[in-house]
Amino acid sequence: MIVTESPHERMVFDVQSETHPNRRYRVDLLANSGASMCLCKDWETRRGSNLKKGMPIGTRDTCCKHVLAARNYFLNTLLQAMAEKEKS
Repeated sequence: MIVTESPHERMVFDVQSETHPNRRYRVDLLANSGASMCLCKDWETRRGSNLKKGMPIGTRDTCCKHVLAARNYFLNTLLQAMAEKEKS
């Protein structure tokens, strides 16, 4: 999946659909107090409901694959930046 940062919104990413490559989903990592949200049907019908029930954040129960991809992208970018800073 291709993940790109939104140029105008902080911590918002566009994530390409695996099944429909021309479709992209908006993922907001800061929504729901940092638990994230996605505009895909899976998140809206299952993962978001599980989050409201109090299930743990960051798990497959509360994160669709688009949220997980955006979280991984953010974490990898952050870790690479930190590693570069450590070199100097």
